[in-house]
Amino acid sequence: MNLRKLTGAAVAAALALPMFVSGANAYELVIPSMDYRTGPFAPNGIVFANGWSDYLTLLNERDGGING
Repeated sequence: MNLRKLTGAAVAAALALPMFVSGANAYELVIPSMDYRTGPFAPNGIVFANGWSDYLTLLNERDGGING
């Protein structure tokens, strides 16, 4: 009985695994950015988020990206 439950759990985990795999392109590097854009930290968070976005754009245009 325990082997049957273990096998069922393993099959369920194997079937659920593709839901957690990223579908990003192999040549595309995605850098997530969690920023404060609302609330009491917004005055500093918005400026930081815009600066980080500008920096990543600079790296992409000037150096050809992270792996450039």
